Amino acid sequence: MKKYLIVICIFCMSIFSCVYAGNLVKKVYFSPYPILINNEEYSSEMPILSYQDRTYVALREFSEMVGVKIDFVEDTIIIETNKRRKT
Repeated sequence: MKKYLIVICIFCMSIFSCVYAGNLVKKVYFSPYPILINNEEYSSEMPILSYQDRTYVALREFSEMVGVKIDFVEDTIIIETNKRRKT
């Protein structure tokens, strides 16, 4: 009897965890829209993704296309542009 109870408990836990995990899965799509930079289409080795009306691209690859310097130092992403802030 004890073995059957353990099997039933494990079965119930697996069903509930699958239902809970299913609610966490979000819809992420490959972006169907082209990205134009200076009238040239941006293409990437990494996939361009769309999630909740936002587009996600590979940061380093994109920054090189637009001429922005990017670096990763001490767990920090550093982006340098040519523009100066007005103070």
